[in-house]
Amino acid sequence: MSRSPTVHTLKLMRSRGYPLVEVVEHWNPHVGIRQDLFGILDVLCVGDDGVVGIQTTSDTGMSARIAKIRAATIEVKRGDQVETVDVLAALRRARVRVLVHGWRKRNGRWWVREVELSLSEGGPPT
Repeated sequence: MSRSPTVHTLKLMRSRGYPLVEVVEHWNPHVGIRQDLFGILDVLCVGDDGVVGIQTTSDTGMSARIAKIRAATIEVKRGDQVETVDVLAALRRARVRVLVHGWRKRNGRWWVREVELSLSEGGPPT
């Protein structure tokens, strides 16, 4: 790809009217990898209709990213206890929309396939 999927997502979300659009993944030099916010988000957008977190990838990488998001947990220390938090469930409870953008180039033009994971199976976030 000539431009990264993240760059395409930034442009798309700004065109949708989100005034605050920011890359939230970062390079961790200690382990030599890029780390996503909460282990799943590359871009965070804030607008009048709320907050959107997005994982960006190529179109062929979407199923792996969706599986990664659904399986993501974080260990959180609360006093002497360690709690495992389901990241997607916590974002759903906070009413953060979670999207996966899969980008591909066809006939000289970039196309996005967008999958929303914000809604739990069987209904809206609780």
